[in-house]
Amino acid sequence: MRRSPWVLALLLGVFGCDDGSARPDADVGFDAGVERRDTGVTRDTGADDCGGVGQMCCDTGLRCADGSFCEEGSCCAVPGGATCEEPTDCCGDTDCVGGKCCALQGSSCRTAADCCTDLLCADGLCLRPFDEGCGREGEPCCGAGMCRSGFACAGDACVVCGGEGEACCEPPSECRGGRTCNAGVCGEPDPTCGDDGQPCCAGDRCDGELACSDGTCAAPAERCGYLDCDECTLHWPCGWCADSGTCQAGSSSGPDGGSCGDWDWAPSACDGGSFDTCFLEGDCGTCAARSDCGWCGDTGSCEAGDSLGPSTGTCANWDFFSFECGPSCSLYGDCGGCADAAGCGWCGDTGTCRAGDAFGPTSGFCTEWRTTRSSCPAPDPCVGQTSCAACTATGGCGWCASSGTCQRGGAGGPSAGSCGDWDFGPSSCACGASMAMCSVDADCCADLSCRRGASFGVRCCVEAGASCSAGGDCCGYMDCVGGTCACRASGRGCLEDGDCCSGTCSSGRCA
Repeated sequence: MRRSPWVLALLLGVFGCDDGSARPDADVGFDAGVERRDTGVTRDTGADDCGGVGQMCCDTGLRCADGSFCEEGSCCAVPGGATCEEPTDCCGDTDCVGGKCCALQGSSCRTAADCCTDLLCADGLCLRPFDEGCGREGEPCCGAGMCRSGFACAGDACVVCGGEGEACCEPPSECRGGRTCNAGVCGEPDPTCGDDGQPCCAGDRCDGELACSDGTCAAPAERCGYLDCDECTLHWPCGWCADSGTCQAGSSSGPDGGSCGDWDWAPSACDGGSFDTCFLEGDCGTCAARSDCGWCGDTGSCEAGDSLGPSTGTCANWDFFSFECGPSCSLYGDCGGCADAAGCGWCGDTGTCRAGDAFGPTSGFCTEWRTTRSSCPAPDPCVGQTSCAACTATGGCGWCASSGTCQRGGAGGPSAGSCGDWDFGPSSCACGASMAMCSVDADCCADLSCRRGASFGVRCCVEAGASCSAGGDCCGYMDCVGGTCACRASGRGCLEDGDCCSGTCSSGRCA
């Protein structure tokens, strides 16, 4: 296992012979604006056998090529930087997923761009939110403005970010592929500013590890030698210790050496700002145990607030202290299951399960209150079916391809209205080839599964052991190796159980 790159950098800075005067000629990192790095002990070969991933570090020209970092004397790929083929190509405790290195669930991050697919960066760690319906493209932002890796919160929804003409992601990893952020949009860099000795772009932006000083870009005198919090936190692995007013190498948990009571790791923390992470808690007990969160029984969600109520909006059924929490009724998402649970009732007004008895909810009001399964309305079996295969497999339901809806009906058409492209029975549905949209496995052609991938949303994709032409064909985090999707070994990152050779994905890693 490699040591942490910032720990190595400190050690090598003390014992190595490098004077820190040279720097790479190209940006290193996930996006434009990520630092060029002081790489510690290097060798001067004057040849082309140094600087690439897996090669020795150079001390002339490039120390390590674009998107890589010098660790233990050899170059490794940083999150989202240089391409990788195996975990040993990646720096620190990152993994190679879809040809790029990224931080796994539970690992340190500065922004979601550092994290592997489907994770967000909360409290300095890559995490998967409790609510699976937030943070992806077109979905609501998680909590107060947070999205999963590859997306940015625009208004109340998450949009793709970092590419040409797309919204900028969070700083410092704002754009991909050498692009820079200008007026909130990623585009080609300006050759007249940002480099060593050139004016600062937009008044305060510089390339790589350079800092903007008196309107001009220049390298800091030493590693993490930045003079203010905003500049310091833009450069991995530097963080700002407000106690001493110094910039130091470290991680989300604090500096590598010593301690700091007021540590800022992300740029958003410098002005005292922070993200609301209450939404990560999925039940009243763990929610109310946090000093800044309370449980809203009206919506069955954990929200920021105090003993008087949530910070934004209102909530009639508010539990701020753990002893106020009743049964975990919010875990039930349907009337029947809720009504069967002791101490719970289904509120038809809000479509939520709340604590209460036969006479009503424990707190607040509800005009459509049900505490027995027999009192629950009969559900429409067609509602909620989002694919032809799932719909036509449900008795009495047919799929209208022209509108993309599942409706009650028979072989002749829907019970109400009309449909010019009606499928009734699974055999009438066309299967989807690799990368086709899907909702269930039955939507996909033989040997394909309906799953999420490292570089795409839910699509028909290739499982382990089946033929593939590129990594993008493979489900989950799997790679296409020698024309076959390869399952992942123990300890490697995963999205689902099917990614792993063991068949078990636990907390984002294969068992």
